[in-house]
Amino acid sequence: MPGQAEQRPGPARAAERQNGSRCALGSAPGTPHCQGSFVSAEKPELASLHQELDPLVRSCVSVRESASGVHRASQERGYQDGLWTGSQCCRWSPGAAQLPPKPGVQEMVWGIGVWDPLTAQTRLLLSTMGTQTSCSHHGPVFTIFALGKRFTFVTEEEGTEVFFKSEDLNFEQAVQQAVKNAVSVPAEAFYENHGNLYSMMKGKMSPSNLHMFSGTLCKELHEHMAHLGTDGTGDLNALVRHVMYPAVVNTLFGKGICPTSPSEIKEFEEHFQKYDEDFEYASQMPECFLRNWSKSKKWLLKLFEKVVLDAERTNPSEITSKTLLQHLLDNLQGKHLAPKYGLLMLWAAQANAVPVAFWTLAFILSNPAIYKKVMEDLASVFGKAGKDTLEVSEEDLKKIPFIKWCTLEAIRLRSPGAITKKVINPIRIKNFTIPAGDMLMLSPYWLHRNPKYFPDPEMFKPDRWKEANLEKNAFLDSFVAFGGGKHQCPGRWFAIMEIQLLVVLFLYKYEFVLLDAVPKESPLHLVGTQQPMAPLQVRYKCRE
Repeated sequence: MPGQAEQRPGPARAAERQNGSRCALGSAPGTPHCQGSFVSAEKPELASLHQELDPLVRSCVSVRESASGVHRASQERGYQDGLWTGSQCCRWSPGAAQLPPKPGVQEMVWGIGVWDPLTAQTRLLLSTMGTQTSCSHHGPVFTIFALGKRFTFVTEEEGTEVFFKSEDLNFEQAVQQAVKNAVSVPAEAFYENHGNLYSMMKGKMSPSNLHMFSGTLCKELHEHMAHLGTDGTGDLNALVRHVMYPAVVNTLFGKGICPTSPSEIKEFEEHFQKYDEDFEYASQMPECFLRNWSKSKKWLLKLFEKVVLDAERTNPSEITSKTLLQHLLDNLQGKHLAPKYGLLMLWAAQANAVPVAFWTLAFILSNPAIYKKVMEDLASVFGKAGKDTLEVSEEDLKKIPFIKWCTLEAIRLRSPGAITKKVINPIRIKNFTIPAGDMLMLSPYWLHRNPKYFPDPEMFKPDRWKEANLEKNAFLDSFVAFGGGKHQCPGRWFAIMEIQLLVVLFLYKYEFVLLDAVPKESPLHLVGTQQPMAPLQVRYKCRE
């Protein structure tokens, strides 16, 4: 059958590899592993990468039922402990080859293909995260084996407490390889700089310092909203992106540092959008498989070489006059790393804020009662809507808490599929021992859908946030979209502020009509804010 791998004994598979066989997924009956290889005679240049690629192809995903009381899976090339050996044929596809489960065994085993391994992994992970019922089905602790790594998920309170409080878990080790793949920062440099840069970012973007950004950001948003004209039609996500990208870049990096002309902005947005779209995949697999992403990465790093030179040339001695990029340059060990950390800072500032702003607007516009409440609040603070240039300060935003609630509720509903730490010493959760080397995963997506903490979890209910002590910068219990403990996102308060500001300015200036239903979230992303699955076309015009 086309696309189906025949069973071959080991020597035959080896011969096929040597002769350029296109796929050798599957294993001979009775062998204790499912292995595969990909060496194409049509692409002989890949042969030199065989040693690097083989583990990717051989990696399989095993969701082990924690209810069995057994919590261990071999990190070798096969499965042990009585697991099904995968002796049946497996179907080859560009994304994944599914091995049909043995009758009576409650587990899923997937072979991961070379060309798009993380897509298959992500689909599987997200497929287990759809509902609290799925969470209950897999149990309080379960492991997925993919791309040569063990991802162990915790789903209940005891696991959550361990995730945020255990000294046997390490955040830096969990993300170091991803940072290396994404922006080419070596491990030694990452460990040397992470703590200092995190503290600097946390301090500069703390709630008490937001007033230093809000005025500039408001002006920048107005300037780039003007490019939308007085009326038009377009995808709401694209409209948000076209305004937020340049406005936030100019605010954090300095006016004129990054491209500003319409043609340059368009090229910049195209490269950054491609970089952002595949960031999750590129952080986990060899760059050679993502040529377009690699091209955009190199373009952006080249741009940041110039950006850094300009920032250094104009770096003032007065601390209050420095941009965030200039503060980064002052604190960075290894100046040659500046373009790489500049790109990382840009991605961190934009990648989640843009989709959250989209979702916040989409949820407000699709709920008439909520939309009415928002417009009444805006009128009570700023007067009749429709003024050309509305100046909004950080103090003004405090007078309209309902929009902040809407922002946080959108974040809750579209929060990351998983956040992670690396297990550096074995830890005990319930009656399970998690071995060192595992990536311990906690899902905000799951936790935010637990009715124990969030009644009617699938509903967009901003009023639930009146129970949070936001005046003291405290979120609702079990809200972990920004992480928890000492490794919360250092820019979280700036992110919330920039989204609030954009929502205020958009709704105050324009009337919107939704031309499509609000799309569902895409199942293709595990890390970061969930992206929309489809465009949301809107018609807009300036208020009279």
